[in-house]
Amino acid sequence: MKRISLLLFILLLPVFAVAGFYGYLWWRVTDSADRAVAQASPFMEISYDGVRIDLLATEVALQDLRVAPMGMGDQMRIEEVVLKSQDWSQMMRLDGNLQHEPWPEGLSLRLDGMLFHLDGPMMQQWTALALQAQPQPSYTFGRFCSSLQGAELMQAMGYRMINLDMAMGYQFNPGTQRMTIDMEVDAKQLSDFSFQMVFEASDSTLTAAAMSGAAALQSVSMDARDKGFNRRYREYCATQAGVQDEQFDAALGEEFIQLGQLIGLRPPETVVQHVVGMYRPGANLGFKLQPAHPVGQFDMAGLDSPEAFIELLNPSLNINGQQITAPQIGEFLQEAMVAVAVPEPEPEAQVLIEPQIERTEPIEPEVVAEKATAVPQVAKAQAYQTPVTPPVKGYRATPLSDMAQHVGKPVRMVTYFGRRIEGRILEINRHQVMIEQRMQRGVATYSIARDKVAELEVYR
Repeated sequence: MKRISLLLFILLLPVFAVAGFYGYLWWRVTDSADRAVAQASPFMEISYDGVRIDLLATEVALQDLRVAPMGMGDQMRIEEVVLKSQDWSQMMRLDGNLQHEPWPEGLSLRLDGMLFHLDGPMMQQWTALALQAQPQPSYTFGRFCSSLQGAELMQAMGYRMINLDMAMGYQFNPGTQRMTIDMEVDAKQLSDFSFQMVFEASDSTLTAAAMSGAAALQSVSMDARDKGFNRRYREYCATQAGVQDEQFDAALGEEFIQLGQLIGLRPPETVVQHVVGMYRPGANLGFKLQPAHPVGQFDMAGLDSPEAFIELLNPSLNINGQQITAPQIGEFLQEAMVAVAVPEPEPEAQVLIEPQIERTEPIEPEVVAEKATAVPQVAKAQAYQTPVTPPVKGYRATPLSDMAQHVGKPVRMVTYFGRRIEGRILEINRHQVMIEQRMQRGVATYSIARDKVAELEVYR
């Protein structure tokens, strides 16, 4: 009998250990959740119905979470909030001081079934706060259909609520010191969105210090795909403005061109077609930054112009399967900048200079016969005048080292990226050149990095 009892104890010992560990985790999760609820109580009411723990998947979750901001009379519901790590030792580390201690090498947070109503007080309050934060009314495409935007536009299109799943997290590889940050959003009947950013940390141990100022950017990618919004939007426009698909595309393209003209840009036809294509059902958009080498904060601080951004970060776009490379983006910027040619200064009037002739003998008075024809005084003066033509002014190649000597003069510049600029130098310092450029609808003033200027011509 004693042997049977001992055998049963040995067999049940792992079960007791797992049950004890599970109970300990359940206590830790509920204690942390209750403390978070208490800390948020001055701002919002948070409640949940249960706790789920998956020992094999290293997951803990709060189920049926309800968040009600104070004073709004409304709440947002989340079916499940899931926290996942690589192992339980790293999960337990979350209670420590992550400001000074190593972070877990992998962590993710997932929100499943996030639901809120568009006509609720919470959404109305958020919309009002967003409008107050805007320094001026924002411009939205499709004004030929309606001026509605945000939650009001979505309600007019037939949406009553937003239902989405969201996941965000990171993975760190100590060997390569690479940290990958991911985010995915699936908005039902609206769109999909994914985002990824890759950093290179300064140490093989992931800490707050390693990711502060010394981390370098390796790549950024973003993808978005329509899942119903564009179809409803076009149907809404057809009802409001009486336009069909082809008319919708034409009206949207014309509106984009007009918007470009307001800010001094002339988008090429291919760009207009790409913009229109993003409003077609099932449209997808991809964006990438793929620099040739990791980019640190000092490199980012030096991005003072679009061409510098393109040259350093090497962006690319993918719109409905059509790839747009960095050189094509740079070409678009060059074509879109509509610069009114700087007016040529009027040529100075030619001045006739009388030559100074040295005389060694006294000039005898001229004897004129009484019947001789008198020579006009003007004609006599012309006999002693020699026209001198000043050099013809124009744009002349000038050493970059002499740039500071030509402040206020019309110039032509070519950057290392190949962009051509024509304008007037307003100011120069050690790092920047301030240029005034006449545009179609006014004057634009902007700066160019001095070390990015490859060629210089000055009108003189």
